[in-house]
Amino acid sequence: MRKIVLPLFGLLTAAFLALNLAGAILRSDVAAQEPDPSISLSVSPAQQRLSLEPGGTSTAEVVIINSGTEGYDIRVSATPYEVAPDYTHNIFDREGVYSQIHRWITFNGQTTFRLEPGERKTVTFTVNVPISVPAGGQYAGIMAETIPPADASGVVAIRRVASLLYANLAGDTIETGSVTDRVWRSFYPSRDVTTSLTIQNTGNTDFSVENHLFVDSLFGRRIAEVTEPARVIFPDTSRTFELNWQSARSVGAYRITQQSAFLHQSITETKLIVIMPVWFIISAIMAVFTIVILIILSVKRRRSTDYYAS
Repeated sequence: MRKIVLPLFGLLTAAFLALNLAGAILRSDVAAQEPDPSISLSVSPAQQRLSLEPGGTSTAEVVIINSGTEGYDIRVSATPYEVAPDYTHNIFDREGVYSQIHRWITFNGQTTFRLEPGERKTVTFTVNVPISVPAGGQYAGIMAETIPPADASGVVAIRRVASLLYANLAGDTIETGSVTDRVWRSFYPSRDVTTSLTIQNTGNTDFSVENHLFVDSLFGRRIAEVTEPARVIFPDTSRTFELNWQSARSVGAYRITQQSAFLHQSITETKLIVIMPVWFIISAIMAVFTIVILIILSVKRRRSTDYYAS
């Protein structure tokens, strides 16, 4: 017994030490990735909208806030703004047809200044719109970023935040869009019911979309409603929206309805779905198979009995 217990105890001890060492490494990695709490830069408002006229001007402002524990120098600039095709991240370094407005922006004051801890500064800017510009949406970012010290060496982290500017130029504005794709199944093997739909903006300005998923019983009783918060779709882009509902039952049949509201219209489509786990299907097939086998055996036994009886 001793020959078995001692090696087993040593093995458990080694495993315990290895797990603690791995946890310590993981904690150190997480700590190393945490942002520097001394630098906390923010901007307000997070986004704003402007209505512009060709040849006109418009003035607006943003507030840069230092919520950290150290002072640092700040640089403010106007950058083009657009989103990635899959809407996973913003892009501030590429100019397109709908992101030229950054070139029309001038700042009314210094664009570099120092912010001490807890201090905030209001930055005013003016948009000078050229006379000959296309109507529709224009998008920019009012960017604030930290300036590394002149004596900094090695790798220096730069904090950047942006107030998003959504502008609409008067003129022949085109607001059109449509649902181009729906992804939902008739059969779901788990309680998690996920549907998605893609909406395309074919106009020249952005618009907001609000999506709903309604779940009803086969007899029309409303069971659940899932609402996707309003999201923006930029011109000449498509955006996919995903809606998820978790059923309280592992087996059931329902009617689900996707409803999309945008541009003063509501587009609705309904589908019948079945929720049925794989184990339930296998069990049902095995049960049917067993019943069939029993019926076959019963018929054979009856025929055999009739044969001997005759």
